[in-house]
Amino acid sequence: MTIPYRAFGLMYHDVVEGAESAGFRHSAATAYQVDLGEFHAQLVAIGKGPAQPVTVFEAARAQKPEYLLLTFDDGGRSALCAAEELEKHGWKGHFFITTGLIGTTGFLSEDDIRELHRRGHILGSHSHTHPNICYNLPKVEMLDEWQRSCEILAKILDEPVLTASVPGGDMNGETVATAAEAGIKFLFTSEPTFKPWQQSGITCFGRVCVKHDTSLAAVERLIRFQGFGRQMAIRRCKQLVKKLIGPIYRRRMPRSYSAAPDGGP
Repeated sequence: MTIPYRAFGLMYHDVVEGAESAGFRHSAATAYQVDLGEFHAQLVAIGKGPAQPVTVFEAARAQKPEYLLLTFDDGGRSALCAAEELEKHGWKGHFFITTGLIGTTGFLSEDDIRELHRRGHILGSHSHTHPNICYNLPKVEMLDEWQRSCEILAKILDEPVLTASVPGGDMNGETVATAAEAGIKFLFTSEPTFKPWQQSGITCFGRVCVKHDTSLAAVERLIRFQGFGRQMAIRRCKQLVKKLIGPIYRRRMPRSYSAAPDGGP
């Protein structure tokens, strides 16, 4: 099925102020923490851009040629701050929750999740334990990651969970197929593309990650659907490196962050 519009997600993790921390606390996580002041400036730039942020459900109706979606991975408590900033512009975000960490230090509680949902934001799965290389899991474990996460969130929200994002960024066909089996209808990936695609009955969206050192100029290019060739080249290089040093990478990286206290490695 051809998707009749262009759309992609800006992928955030934690939005923090000063030395504040939230979410995962291992050393690598700091690269994904965006300063609140910079986040505010990025939202102002987005507001001046050609595509105003919408939810996946609005994009699915395909009444416009281009859509921008704002997403936040992991489920850190900074989601509350990020949501407040979005609401100042009249926008809703997509918050993807690592359900095994709900209520732990630095992460959203069940009440926090209900509050974000009450305010109109989209809550979705980011797996149960956040495996770093999702496609390395046996199929039965991959399916369990999606199903457990969706069941926990559905119980908290009192409604089915239809959205998810892939933990760790890397995926394959089974990653998508097991998400579909768990009832997911919209899946956010880490592919830096603005061309959504259909796979296993799911609509998949590409995303570009905004990090602590991402410049405002880079964000301004992205929201005008520019610079994706460079982003794709960077991602392909990273994937090649992971493939070449895969055994070393897998030994050095924890299977999941939730295995350690407070989301550490």
